[in-house]
Amino acid sequence: MLPAGRGHRQRSGSLEILGIILGFAILILVTYKGWSVYLASFLGACAVILLAGLPLEETLATGYIGGIGGIVTSLLGMFLFSAVMARLYAVSGAAASISLTLCGALLRGRAVAVAGGYC
Repeated sequence: MLPAGRGHRQRSGSLEILGIILGFAILILVTYKGWSVYLASFLGACAVILLAGLPLEETLATGYIGGIGGIVTSLLGMFLFSAVMARLYAVSGAAASISLTLCGALLRGRAVAVAGGYC
């Protein structure tokens, strides 16, 4: 909890715990409804910030936006490389070849329905 100085109100810990629980509930429910995970996390973070009594704009600017920016920049290379490799595998036929090889090695004679058909 932040110190009571610098314009922050001192609150009890139970309200902050309730904010965290409510934030997770919002995150889960909104994501379940099909909204973007980033928008759902923003709404959950706002609930936590408001119930904790923190200044909304300052906390979002320093904590939330900085965290999301760090996640995006650290994972961007991996996502980009994965997308390029997936497209390369799909165009070259390697994805179908790998899946048929794995089905043949793991299932040995048992017919099993999978996403692309039968192995």
